[in-house]
Amino acid sequence: MVAFCARHPLEATGAFARALRAAPKLRHIRADLRFDLYSLALSRVVAARIEQELRDAEDVVFYGFWLHVPARVALETRRLLGRMSSPAVSRANGFDLYVERNQDGYLPQREFLFRRLQRVFAASSFAEDYLREHYPRYSGTFTTDRIGTPPAINPGNAEQSAFHIVSCSYIVPVKRLTMLIDDLAEVQARTALPINWTHIGSGTGGYPDEVMSYAAERLTPGSFQFLGYMDSRKLREWYAENPASAFVQVSESEGGLAASIQEGLAQGLPVIATSVGGVSALADDSAVFDGLLAPDHTPQQFADRLLLLLSTDDETYRGYVAASMSFWREHCSADTLASAFAQRLRKIAANETDCSAA
Repeated sequence: MVAFCARHPLEATGAFARALRAAPKLRHIRADLRFDLYSLALSRVVAARIEQELRDAEDVVFYGFWLHVPARVALETRRLLGRMSSPAVSRANGFDLYVERNQDGYLPQREFLFRRLQRVFAASSFAEDYLREHYPRYSGTFTTDRIGTPPAINPGNAEQSAFHIVSCSYIVPVKRLTMLIDDLAEVQARTALPINWTHIGSGTGGYPDEVMSYAAERLTPGSFQFLGYMDSRKLREWYAENPASAFVQVSESEGGLAASIQEGLAQGLPVIATSVGGVSALADDSAVFDGLLAPDHTPQQFADRLLLLLSTDDETYRGYVAASMSFWREHCSADTLASAFAQRLRKIAANETDCSAA
């Protein structure tokens, strides 16, 4: 950032002036300044890469996947390329949406972004409601548009008799894996069934080691494994080759219906999860296994749900598997949702005529 400031002193001065609006808290000023300078530097790289491709383009929309640095980069890239009549839009997913999930309950440049973005696509109706409640001045900007996931490679291979429970997420506190470990310990204490758990996903720092150590303390030796990070393709291949009985997640907060849950549904896995954010959409389909839990559920309540699923007759279980796949096809297919979203962006690019900042 020092090099960028030296090469572009006027832009650095503008970033500092914008950051001062976060006063009186010094840490907020610092957060805004770091955010702005990084975004400005990245925007120059992006603009240089796409300038030639956009030279003859008429209808253009600048799109940020996160309501964070990518959204700021979309806005700045638009300015650098002299395309201020083109709209800029962003998604809002999770960490970039809920201020309470971030350090000091703060996200940088919220007002700056909302004043300049023409659309903000929330990952769920719950997320859209959150935006409307916290930023009512920009309510006309917010709308819901889900993302979706690719299809499973070997859908429907769920096996009740495998007694195999799967979870997939970053190993971070908001995913509450220690709570899940307590939940699974309760299950193991209440049944002689050989309950095994696999977690897919990685983390940073010492927190993953703490979670793994806690699992070693609370769960039956040899009944769990942490497989680390897998990309989307590898994850779907793993699901195809390793039949599971259920997908579980006890996250404290979500934006939309988590991609990891969608991937489990695509595979045909019944889901047991906390009803937070867009996860509550599972309640809309009566055929899907009723695995929704309160965010503050007890281990006993989790065990009740899982043991009910594992003790049901085969025909009923297969019905839950079919319902999970059906829900995914109707609500979560990336092919269907991405096509519709692309059409939406085309219309926005063609119809917006003056999108410059107020």
